[in-house]
Amino acid sequence: MSPTRKTLPHINTKSSFFTALFMVRNASLKSRKQFIFSPRIWVAIILGSALLSLVDFVM
Repeated sequence: MSPTRKTLPHINTKSSFFTALFMVRNASLKSRKQFIFSPRIWVAIILGSALLSLVDFVM
């Protein structure tokens, strides 16, 4: 099992997760100017990264 093969899908999942998060943030930016300071976004980032590292660990 090569480590490069293992990290490639992990990076793709992570980048798509952050892209989706960024899109959600941009969509809400029109209605809410300070959406980046919302604690909900940081909880989502922490939970998402924890979930991704768990998935990476299991695989």
